[in-house]
Amino acid sequence: MNRTITDIVLILSILFLPWWVSAALLLVACFYFHHFFEAFVFGIMADALYAAPHAFHNFPHLGVIFAAVSFLLSALIRERLAL
Repeated sequence: MNRTITDIVLILSILFLPWWVSAALLLVACFYFHHFFEAFVFGIMADALYAAPHAFHNFPHLGVIFAAVSFLLSALIRERLAL
């Protein structure tokens, strides 16, 4: 149930809040939930909605990259701390 509520909150934050709020919520969710694979879906969704074709050196997929880095960092830190 908590994961479903988090998914709904993240979808609403991507749709209605600034990008940095969604990014912070995604980062917190990656650290809070084990194997939060939904991060990739939310990154793709953010890129599909808001990415400009010439955003950052002609690479508009920063949402997916941020989601992947957040997911990998949370997995590595979680493994090191044995949580």
